[in-house]
Amino acid sequence: MDEEKIDEKRIDEGEIGKGKIDKKKLRLLFMGVLIIAVLIAAVTLVLPRITSSESSPEPEAAPTPGGTGTTQPSTHTPDPNRPKGQIESVILGKDKYNAGDTVNAEMKVKNTGEVDMTSEKIIITVKCVKLESFGGNMVLKGLSDEEKTEIYTLSFSGVISPGESKTLSAKFDTPEEMSGVNLAGEYDLTLTLKVDGYSLDQEKMNLVLY
Repeated sequence: MDEEKIDEKRIDEGEIGKGKIDKKKLRLLFMGVLIIAVLIAAVTLVLPRITSSESSPEPEAAPTPGGTGTTQPSTHTPDPNRPKGQIESVILGKDKYNAGDTVNAEMKVKNTGEVDMTSEKIIITVKCVKLESFGGNMVLKGLSDEEKTEIYTLSFSGVISPGESKTLSAKFDTPEEMSGVNLAGEYDLTLTLKVDGYSLDQEKMNLVLY
């Protein structure tokens, strides 16, 4: 009985064979192994995600109809039968006009296309920007852009051949007054050249009425 108690005591104290094992060291060793196992498991789970995101190829561009995924050059060609032209110059009849005067303008037009220009139109847009009188400006502030603007359309029947230039004369009346207010002031004048429904060119200038 005494020998059995002595053996149990030796085992409880950690005596195995000739060496001794410290229980605290065993616990620390066990905890270290556990931590390393957890870290290995975490790395094993995260690494495939990193590898997958780094190695995933860029999405390819969707192929265009009849193509290989690259932008195809445009094959659109200009219509040779469409008229082309430009405004070379605009000359007003005189330097100064009074409100209510008739403005005379000459517009030199050139055919830069390959077909004849016929049925030419000049669209004249006159927009009031500023009036000389204080009362006039007060009225102007209450108007919409449409109410500030006058539009005139002049039609011509001459033929302008390709490469040829021709002078078109235009006349339009300027407003003298509105609601008893004199309309002397500054105006934006826009002349647009149209042929067969196409707007070919545009010229903008400033018009002052005294």
